[in-house]
Amino acid sequence: MSFFVLAYVLSWAWYLPLVIRGDRIRSGVGWPTDVPALLGPATAAVVMTAMVNGRPGLSDLWSRLTRWRIGWAWWLLVAGTLSLGLLGVVIPVVTGRNVPTLTDFTSYPGIGHITALGFVAVVFVGGVGEEVGWRGFAADRLLRDHSLGWTALVVGV
Repeated sequence: MSFFVLAYVLSWAWYLPLVIRGDRIRSGVGWPTDVPALLGPATAAVVMTAMVNGRPGLSDLWSRLTRWRIGWAWWLLVAGTLSLGLLGVVIPVVTGRNVPTLTDFTSYPGIGHITALGFVAVVFVGGVGEEVGWRGFAADRLLRDHSLGWTALVVGV
């Protein structure tokens, strides 16, 4: 329970002032941004792991974060089929619409136009930042005492 409270407090500590001011995150505009709020679950996971399991727990969390469980060929397949290039070019070609320009692929809500390095940072913060908390901490601990269905429901909500 403490993890969930801390994760939400950390995330909403960023969102709430934006909501109160009436700010809106718009595509292609760098401010306001929601990126720092995405680190709330990961930060809560690191804090709670340190409190509950100390250095060994942090070491285990890091090793699970960096462990590869499938072969490189599968990673390449996933990266190829889900890439923005494939979705952003093939779908318009198939549907007869205009293919987006390269500039269109560099515009992200709350970030503005970014470089390839910026894209990697967004993927890391958004994907890894949240998954360390929800999957790496919350789901891992819930699965010890609860079914997969219950765990998925709790973490999903």
